[in-house]
Order: sequence, then C-alpha cells, then structure tokens
Amino acid sequence: MQHQPSFADQVWRFLNWLFPDWARSMEYVGVFGLGGWALFLLRHPDVLQRGSFRGFSALPANVWALLMGATAFVQFVAIVAPKVPGRATFRFVAMALAAGFWAVVAFNFGVSGTPSTGTHMYATWAGLSALAGVWLGCLTIKS
Repeated sequence: MQHQPSFADQVWRFLNWLFPDWARSMEYVGVFGLGGWALFLLRHPDVLQRGSFRGFSALPANVWALLMGATAFVQFVAIVAPKVPGRATFRFVAMALAAGFWAVVAFNFGVSGTPSTGTHMYATWAGLSALAGVWLGCLTIKS
C-alpha cells in the first residue's frame, strides 16, 4: 500500500516549487511588476504627460512598455527555464536587467521633482533585485 502525502506535505511541496530559493520572489516582482507597467503604459500612454512622470519623457510610452515588457519576459523565461547548465547565469542576467530597470524607474520618479512614495519603493525593489542578482551571481561562480 502506497503512502498518501498529507495536505501539509502537498502544500509544502507546492511552496518549494513556487519558491525554490529566496531570489525567486524578486523574479516574480520583475515579471508581474514590470509586466504590469508595460500593460499600463500601453493602455494609458497619456499618463507620461503628468508631472510625476516627467522623468520618463525621454522615450515614448510604447518604447517604455516594450523595454519593460521585454525585461519581464526575460524574467519569466528565467523562472520557467529547465534546470540545465547555465541556468544560474541566465537567472543572474535576468535579475541584473530587472534591477537596472527598477533603478531607472526610481531615478525617473526622483528627477520629476514631485515627492512620491514610488521613488522609494522602486529604489527598494532595485536594491533587493541587485542583492538577489549578487546571490545568483555567487551561484553562477559556484556551479
């Protein structure tokens, strides 16, 4: 007779699959956060006319959406890629892209001259993504 895993075992197995390491949570932030930004800018390009978005005036909304969407896609591929040699390197590169993009977003809110909690939030995401990238870089060196 085969042992049936308990509900708690099944939940634990699912959580281990969802978050195999601590960097995965920041990968999800990259996918959903930058992906959300991309969709928002595609649907509401006029938002860049507002004062708090003045820092984004260097590029049209559709270009920002393309760049953010591409970065989110790279993060998504890093999440679903099979466990093969070089995967840690790919995750590192994807995280570096996301960290850089969050830093650009924080900077653009910062230069707008309009005080915003977004500036601090995106700077925090940039910092946490950078830390996750360093950790992934250490995995790359180790493997």
